[in-house]
Amino acid sequence: MHDELLNETPLMSQPHARVDIAAWVEDYNRGRPHLSLVYATSEAFAADLNKQWLASAALIRKATARL
Repeated sequence: MHDELLNETPLMSQPHARVDIAAWVEDYNRGRPHLSLVYATSEAFAADLNKQWLASAALIRKATARL
């Protein structure tokens, strides 16, 4: 954050700083691909996990229905 926002953006007032920092945090947490998530955004990674979970849950329901 320091290198990407605070060194590059002049923050003129506390309200201005709050708006700019909130926008940066939103972009960092939702819009940027992350190395730890195999270069996916957190939203895309979460959506993929949800799809996998739903598919696994469906398989478990099918397997237990046969018992």
